Order: sequence, then C-alpha cells, then structure tokens
Amino acid sequence: MKAFYCFLFALCLPGFALAGWTRCPGSETDTGTSDARLRREESACLRQETATDPARVDARACNGGVDVIYDSVGSAETLEVGVRVARPRGRIVVTGVAPPRRFEWSPLYFKEIAVVGSNAFAIEEWDGRRQHAMEWYFELLRTRRLDVTPILTHRFTLEEYREAFLACGDQVARKKPAPDIYRLTLSSLRLPSEACIAFEDSLNGLRAAKAAGLATVVTPSRWNAQEDFSDADLVLPSLEGLDLPRLERLLGEAHASA
Repeated sequence: MKAFYCFLFALCLPGFALAGWTRCPGSETDTGTSDARLRREESACLRQETATDPARVDARACNGGVDVIYDSVGSAETLEVGVRVARPRGRIVVTGVAPPRRFEWSPLYFKEIAVVGSNAFAIEEWDGRRQHAMEWYFELLRTRRLDVTPILTHRFTLEEYREAFLACGDQVARKKPAPDIYRLTLSSLRLPSEACIAFEDSLNGLRAAKAAGLATVVTPSRWNAQEDFSDADLVLPSLEGLDLPRLERLLGEAHASA
C-alpha cells in the first residue's frame, strides 16, 4: 500500500511527532508549479502504466495513485493536491484544521474518493481498551507497533525542546512582513544574517527576510506566481536539485553586492 503524507515539517521528541506539509516521497509532486507542470508531476507520482503525454494527463482519469493520504494540514491547497494524486476509490484522512476555502475538487467524485475526518484528541476504544488518543499514540510508538521513521526529518531529545521550538510565530508581536521572527531566530542561533539563507514562498515572507538582512530563496506557489519576487536572491519553481555549493555561492554573491 502506498501512502502520501502531507507534511511541512516534522518535529520529533521521544514518542512525539508534529507534522505539516511536504512533497510526495519518490515523486515530483510540488505545489509551487504551473498547471502544466503540476500535471506532469502528478503523472510521475501516479506512475502511469500506459504511454501518454504527461502534459495532457487529466488527474480525474488517472488509474494509478496513492492508496491513503494523511493530511495533517487540511488546507485548500493540500486537499486539492490530495484529490489529484489519490487513486480511484482511495482515501484521504484529514487531521488538520484550516479556514474554509474553495478548491478544485472534481477529482473527488470522478474518482469516488473517501474523505475521512479524524479527531486526534478524544477518548478512543481499541483492542478492548479505552484511553485518550495521545496515550494510544505513545503506546504504539513505545511498543514499536507504529513506524514513523519514514516521515521524520529531525530528532530532538526532551532536553532540546527549546531548539525544537526555536522560533514559533507567537513569540513575536509583529507577524510577517515585519522581520521580527527572523531577528528572533538569528538571535537564538547567535548567528549574523550574513551567515544565513531564508527560504520563503510568499511576498510577505520575502519582505520579512530581506528586512532582516537575509539572502532569500523563494519558491512561489501557483497561487502567487504572478507576484513580484524581484527582490529575492533566487527564485525557483522548487528546491529540487538545489545543493550546498550553490547555496554557498548564492550567500557570497548576495552579500558581496549588498
């Protein structure tokens, strides 16, 4: 069974994991794309078995795809990608909560996809016992009945929890485009702005990063691709292929021209 996890970050303490949004592992699915590229990437993720022009693929008719999608964001963007890459009669489990927004959901009924809500903070009965959902999670992890290693990107001990929550948005009074969150991060890391690169996907994020004196790489989404990102040091459709030597050159060039 193939599973697709919608994650932005993974913060992992012993027996604890938080998750947001990322790309489909092993595919080229990326939300920062034009419609044509999105279709090509969907084709790669869905692994079409028949020879076809990927740019002409209609996601509603794809016969391949992902069996189960766990969406811990629940936004219009993640749900739209979810219904596109899910296989016919696949399932999307939504645990995240986001403000209601419209999205292209025609694949939902063309492919007869099941969308299931999951309340992760309630008393659950399973295996003949009742306990809080969080207690179930810890137990499953402790007894190794649930393997979360494929979705972990970083590990922190309990003593390192401050590093894990280094720069939460509610730690500053002013949100982006104000540079406060970046200045807090730099202060916490004890690093000058000249030694760091910011990665952003929005105009407000770019403005915040530049106001903090940071070289900035922007990967616009297809919802804001028409905005003016000319102040960015580098604009890319995705971070695929971006390596450390290129970032080091970018950092040097950005501050040499400042």
